[in-house]
Amino acid sequence: MTKIHRTNLLAVLTVCLAILSIGEAQDSCYADNGNPYLNFATKTAYEHAYNKRGIAAVPDCKPVQLWLLTRHGTRWPKAEDIPEFQELNQIKNHIISNYNSNKGSLCLQDIENLKAWTFTLTPEMGEMMTVQGRQDLYFMGRRLRSYFPELIGNTVYSPEKFVFRHTDTPRTKESAEYFAKGIFGLNIDEPSPQLPDPIADDHLIYNYKNCPTWKGEIEDAMQEQKKFNKGEFMNRVIYNVSRRLGFDYNLTQENVKHIYDGCRYQKAWNVTGTSPWCAAFTKDDLEVMEYSEDLRAYYKSGPGKSINLRLACPLVKDMFNRFSNVENKPEGDNPIGVFYFGHATLVNMLSARLSLTKDMPLTADNFPQQHRRQFRTSHIIPFAGNVLAVLYNCSRGENLQTIIYQAEDIVRYDGCSVGLCEWNYLKQLFSFVQDSSCTDDSFCSNKNSAHVQTSVQLGMLILTVLLSCILTQ
Repeated sequence: MTKIHRTNLLAVLTVCLAILSIGEAQDSCYADNGNPYLNFATKTAYEHAYNKRGIAAVPDCKPVQLWLLTRHGTRWPKAEDIPEFQELNQIKNHIISNYNSNKGSLCLQDIENLKAWTFTLTPEMGEMMTVQGRQDLYFMGRRLRSYFPELIGNTVYSPEKFVFRHTDTPRTKESAEYFAKGIFGLNIDEPSPQLPDPIADDHLIYNYKNCPTWKGEIEDAMQEQKKFNKGEFMNRVIYNVSRRLGFDYNLTQENVKHIYDGCRYQKAWNVTGTSPWCAAFTKDDLEVMEYSEDLRAYYKSGPGKSINLRLACPLVKDMFNRFSNVENKPEGDNPIGVFYFGHATLVNMLSARLSLTKDMPLTADNFPQQHRRQFRTSHIIPFAGNVLAVLYNCSRGENLQTIIYQAEDIVRYDGCSVGLCEWNYLKQLFSFVQDSSCTDDSFCSNKNSAHVQTSVQLGMLILTVLLSCILTQ
């Protein structure tokens, strides 16, 4: 074969391969993806986050008390965010027009799904529970009843045996009610037991709402996310999404965020359905969007700020006090279950205070090193994300032992046996609850405490510089 013929053959093969690859790209439909990426940060469905293996019985141990903090179930967007979903209708029409002009790389089925998408929410529905949200909590209660049949199996609600507490919001109230239906073996459409009303200005499960100092630090906590959102990874996502949807120009970052919210909210509302907006992203794109959300939560309410640990301390102390009461008065009138229903912020704070994740600090600059990070809001604070502590009475080893679960999965602490920790060891591990500062929230009443701390640090720096100048003369 001559050199010219070989060259022509190679050219033909190259063209053929290019045509095949284009065909493959066009035939790749999100609608047909049997294993889509489902880590959508704080808007992840609990159905996609909790441990499906369940909580197993512990050999030689019987549960004696449960302590639970859980986020409310899946909700609608905030009232102020609903207009962004209405704006998606305009973006939808542009995408369909782009497709009709042979622009973009969405397949026909993804376009058809997008055409069928509608949004009918009104601001009055903002932050209300969805049907899926009610199911989240109901079936969580049913599972806990099945996990601990000796403790809960034949019980009915009484305020002496079960402590229920929720914040003053409709979504946490409903979460408590549907959880109660599940854990007491009622049908989902039966009336809930009559639970206590919320506590005004709750300083245990809503203390951050009453903390001006924490609110004053929130804006500062957003800086890493803002920096990351201006960087190369986010810019690449914006470019990729824009071209995939057929735009000749880059969409705004706000547009892309709205599309992301359309994707993840709908997947949380309808866990078995397909959200057409998710077709705009690749798995790599979604990991970037997730990391941006994780950065925000890491500093706003996670381990990135020490104030978050302080705000969670009273809750840890409450858990230890409950278990200590069982230790000190095993035959006393102790509740079987203590169940708190709150929000993502406090569940994240509690997770940080209990050291449930251990990573290098998350920053705007180390995303490539964080692919195996433990701190993922998709796992820590999805809708209905929770922390469960169980006190066991054991016939082997120390009498009282404890396991902490996150989203129904065992947390494995060093020094414990597959998560089963001797109670005295756990008390040493979290001895900070004995510190008087644990329940001292006076720092919250000083709106300027953050500024005072900064001024003190600045003053120390100036003093150090002056001393250095004096010593070098």
